[in-house]
Amino acid sequence: MKEIVEYKKTSSLKALFIITIVMTFVLAILTGLLVYLYHQTVWTLTINFNFIYFVWVLLFAVIIGLLIVTLSFILVKKSSLDHKRIIIPPALVVFLAIFSVSFALIDKGAYNAYYTFSKERWAMASKEERSVYLDSFLKKHDLYTFNDELIIEYLGEPDEKETIELLTYPTQYGGSKYFYDLGYARDFIDLSFLKIETNQLGNVTYYQIYST
Repeated sequence: MKEIVEYKKTSSLKALFIITIVMTFVLAILTGLLVYLYHQTVWTLTINFNFIYFVWVLLFAVIIGLLIVTLSFILVKKSSLDHKRIIIPPALVVFLAIFSVSFALIDKGAYNAYYTFSKERWAMASKEERSVYLDSFLKKHDLYTFNDELIIEYLGEPDEKETIELLTYPTQYGGSKYFYDLGYARDFIDLSFLKIETNQLGNVTYYQIYST
């Protein structure tokens, strides 16, 4: 009778070990999916649902990872199986977690490097890409030190330009307004624009990023 009980216990633990291995395989697939969704979320500049999918997959991956570690702990405590084999699943959980974090940091670094502002990149950029380059531009340059010539030199001809007229009699030239279309990358629903205002001397007095 004791042998039967022991056999059933061993069989149950072996089945538990197999389940743990299968769950580890599933976790590896989820990790690959996480990496893909993270990349798509970071690099896609228009509205997408990758972030929602990413959050759900991350939640499932964390739950499965915790289950694997818990089951492995139970197996180590109660099983007569080789402990070296039992610790493989939790070791893989740690490896996959480190891999995911490392990929996220490297991918984000590549994104930041790619979207570092330069006159040439800005000139070739789409409206949505402009929106990202603008953040880099504003970190490198203080627009309030710019004038009309520098605006055109760095940002090129605006999508729209207006002349400011002073409310005098007769009316006098009061400066210019420059408008650069930034697409939907910031608001996702409404168009965004960079507005720059200069005074009579051509110096920047005000700028604003806004959505319509």
